[in-house]
Amino acid sequence: MNNMFSKTENLNFSPPVIGSDILKIFKHKKTNKLNIIDLMKTLNKSKKISPKSLYGALIFLYTIDL
Repeated sequence: MNNMFSKTENLNFSPPVIGSDILKIFKHKKTNKLNIIDLMKTLNKSKKISPKSLYGALIFLYTIDL
């Protein structure tokens, strides 16, 4: 199994940072529901993330019960 955190990765693309960006999007749009495609498009406007980064961030948010 892969590690969620790696010593060599850029911290701007780590799951907690992407997760906080996701929470900011929810707060900005003032909604409780978002389409995952729109979420990816919004995140890619500010920084180019991979689907794996988004997946890791969603898992991170799920594990901290958000």
